[in-house]
Amino acid sequence: MGKVVYIRAGWLPTYQANGIQTVKMCEAFSKLGWEVSLYYIPSPFVSQNIFEYYGLSHRFVLRPLPRAVLPLRKSFTWDRGGLLKASQYFHAFLWSALVATIVRCEKASFYFTREPMVAWWLGRFEVPTVLEVHDLPHAYIDRVLLVRASCLRSVIFVIAITEHLRNDLVAIGVSDKKVIVLHDGVDLDCAEMVSKEVARQQLGVSLDKQVVVYTGQLSIEKGVDTLVRAASLVPEVLFFIVGGQEKDIQWLRSLATNSGAKNVFFIGHVAPKVSRFYQVASDILVVPQSGKSARSSRYASPLKLFEYMASGRPIVATAVPCIMEVVEHGRTAWLVRPDDPHALAQGIRYVLENEELSKHLAHHALASVEKFSWVRRAESIIRKVGECNGSFR
Repeated sequence: MGKVVYIRAGWLPTYQANGIQTVKMCEAFSKLGWEVSLYYIPSPFVSQNIFEYYGLSHRFVLRPLPRAVLPLRKSFTWDRGGLLKASQYFHAFLWSALVATIVRCEKASFYFTREPMVAWWLGRFEVPTVLEVHDLPHAYIDRVLLVRASCLRSVIFVIAITEHLRNDLVAIGVSDKKVIVLHDGVDLDCAEMVSKEVARQQLGVSLDKQVVVYTGQLSIEKGVDTLVRAASLVPEVLFFIVGGQEKDIQWLRSLATNSGAKNVFFIGHVAPKVSRFYQVASDILVVPQSGKSARSSRYASPLKLFEYMASGRPIVATAVPCIMEVVEHGRTAWLVRPDDPHALAQGIRYVLENEELSKHLAHHALASVEKFSWVRRAESIIRKVGECNGSFR
């Protein structure tokens, strides 16, 4: 066994799904017997203990990072020009240098980060680094930094979370030999904690109603507006939307009122373990991913999709490329046109009315999700590091 250092250039705990991915990967390495140190920025909004908040069963070392090097707001992307943006970008560059200097003292078998700027510094310090990429940068300077980081000898490989993202990374100059694809994953230990009936009783959800559930963020790329409009077309079904920030909820609540969707209930943000209760309480789980941008249609690997598959419930999802990399229409999910409320409503109604199809989809999704566990993902990373390095230090 060895030691892995995970560097997160963001807050923990966080309302974002990327926080779940971070801690679950650390936990997976720990489950495999590895020593794990997680560097992160303590959240100013969520004071709850990280292990309790995310319901983690295995411990690892938590190491808070300094918030700043200069009295500026660090920004890792170059969305716009201007003196302020240049100052923020330079601040992020210095902050990354400081972090890389701090963490390399650990003498780990390898270092893991999702931030190209941090990976660049680690690579310059010649420590073995794995860079995970979740999006294709828009700005030219960000793409140049990503490509140059990936070219460093010590950045041993790059993880893309979808095949489409991998192809686009190669197209901008990342070496084809350095990029592997690993979709996001799920904790199979938490697949179905309780029965549907028990979950509904604990959540106060009616036992004699058909229930559709969405869990996750409410940004426009998630397609939740399409789900709200679809709900108005299936008034006999209850729709629970779990997650999101208040400003997004207010907008979607107004949309529900204007579209006549009186059957939509906004739960707001809950801890991950409560979110899973809503999933188990459902008759159908929905992934209404929008197809309007490359980020949502080609590069996303929604955690909810894998959690849904592990819940034993049928899934209705939109037929966007990143979703179709994971599930198969008519076998592990029922796929419909993206950004089309009528198609989504029709798909939901069709699956609800066909009990055998529902059982078929849920069964095959549950059988298929085993290969997407966090532990298997961690095993793949460790195996690839070993192939690249020959042996661990």
